[in-house]
Amino acid sequence: MWNNIYLKLTKLYRDDDAKDVTLKLKKLLNEFRNKSTRKDKKLKLSSSSIALITYANTFINPPEKPLKVLNWFIEENSINKISPIVHLLPFYPWDTDRGFSVTDFYQVEPEYGSWDDISELGQKVNLMFDFVINHASIKNPLVQGTLIERHLSDTDLRKESYKKYKDFCLAYSDQEKPLDETLKYLARPRPTPVLTPYHVIEKETGLEAILGKPSKTRGTLLGSGWVWTTFSRPQNPAQEEETRQVDLNFQNPEVLIESIKILLFYIGKGADLIRLDAIGYLWKKIGSSSLHERQTHTVLEIIHDLISSVAPNVVTIAEVNEEQGKILPYLGGKNKEADLVYQFTHFPLAVYTLLTKDTKPYLAWIKTTKIFQGSQFITVLGTHDGLGLKPVREFLKENQIQKLINILVAKHHALPNYASLPGGKRIVYELCGTPWNLINPPDSTEDFQIQLNRYLVVLALGLSHKGIPAIYVNGLLGTNNYQSKEGLDENRSVNREVFIYDTMRERLVNLNTQEGKVFAAIQKVLTIRASEPAFAPDAPPLLVLNLDNKKIIGILLESKKGKNIIQLVNVTDVDQLVSIDSEKVGKETCKDLIEGKLYSLKEKVTLSPYQTLWLK
Repeated sequence: MWNNIYLKLTKLYRDDDAKDVTLKLKKLLNEFRNKSTRKDKKLKLSSSSIALITYANTFINPPEKPLKVLNWFIEENSINKISPIVHLLPFYPWDTDRGFSVTDFYQVEPEYGSWDDISELGQKVNLMFDFVINHASIKNPLVQGTLIERHLSDTDLRKESYKKYKDFCLAYSDQEKPLDETLKYLARPRPTPVLTPYHVIEKETGLEAILGKPSKTRGTLLGSGWVWTTFSRPQNPAQEEETRQVDLNFQNPEVLIESIKILLFYIGKGADLIRLDAIGYLWKKIGSSSLHERQTHTVLEIIHDLISSVAPNVVTIAEVNEEQGKILPYLGGKNKEADLVYQFTHFPLAVYTLLTKDTKPYLAWIKTTKIFQGSQFITVLGTHDGLGLKPVREFLKENQIQKLINILVAKHHALPNYASLPGGKRIVYELCGTPWNLINPPDSTEDFQIQLNRYLVVLALGLSHKGIPAIYVNGLLGTNNYQSKEGLDENRSVNREVFIYDTMRERLVNLNTQEGKVFAAIQKVLTIRASEPAFAPDAPPLLVLNLDNKKIIGILLESKKGKNIIQLVNVTDVDQLVSIDSEKVGKETCKDLIEGKLYSLKEKVTLSPYQTLWLK
């Protein structure tokens, strides 16, 4: 194993550095084995393997800590029975991007609770942690250390304590700053510049690196420069710097070693699954897109090798919000990279299908998914971010994407966020709203059952795919867009509301409320799915049925045990009739698992507006 890792390291670093890193990694893993009390449990993936995506503080009930309140939610609603996996979005100390700008990788945000609370959660469900290693907060010691070190002279006695952080970030002086001509090739997830100005200030309390212009009262300027910030932000109206996330520099082998320390720490704290956040941007290269670089894939191979050695049952998931052809390589080939990849395509494509009544793109996409062989983490009802448009660009033409944008902005009050393509062209890369409001307009007067059926179409379609379906907590609750009296700090916050748990609890048990109706309906569907082997990740690939009605999506879900299911979905607001070839199915009569009604396949099947049938 170690010779194999050394050879991979030589693809990243000089030979001497590769040898040194190999020895340090070997020592790290030995220390982990000697100290770890982790009981490595096998995560058995089946039709019941569904993940709930939630923030640690989605539910609050002062004076209790939010993690304890989340425990209540899971216990009182038997969440572990319908969703035995919980993806706990970053619960570390942070300063922006709702957790994805980490100030300390080794701590739990004190306002949320403690590692003991995390451990208690882990006794009820399989936990998925975020490994946010592409970048860190400007306040993180790794970032502070590297920027301060740059501006201390060799004769300054303080420099010794900062040496270990040398080159942990990509920073430049005015003279070293890359030319705009070379940066134009970058793939930018934000429309703002990739380089952000920083300053190092000496104050009475010590040294501090800050982003943006320093205040005149903050202390003595020690130095300044530019630092790489993939996820930079626009300045606020007062022209103050809002960027907080600074990229780490994996060209420095010490950064790789530190990242493995963090990863082993999370595994030791009970992570059963690891989300590799924004992993496609890991390796930066001037003059290229700095996205999906070959070295990034090599780093992932090394990470997978190391985890497999000390915790073989831990599942890694590469989060790459890109076109499908770009995400498949993150599973690796001969050399494994990640166990699963995020599959973002379903949700935006399903929403497009419902809003346009055009089934062709979704059906075309289904036929391509068998190449993943069940190694997908499928965002069924949205995510904590917006509805991403990059993943559908392989399946929708530009005019179709623009049509979707126009409908969602004008009728669903979706809030657009922008990105820049290599060369600088600005595009809408996501549309922000809750899953419910991206599917149903906020001010809709339509019969609620129609709206609920439409919502369940997206759920049912997503649940049919092979892999681990994941449901964002706001999608599970069926909540409307968040409206703050003070205004939103960013567009994504429209889908990141914090709920008073006592209030939400009352709404969930009341079947006269929107949340109560949605929650009950989803619980029912998830419970049915859990008992059907045709939904298992290792079941045969989906088979698209060639129907005589193109307003209905028909899918055959085959089971290794012979318990097949025909999924029929009406994507329109009127009744639709469809014929099913009973000979191909092998049965003349089927029972709908959702409503319990029997259907004869000798006759045309009638589906009411937005109805979903699971015919067994």
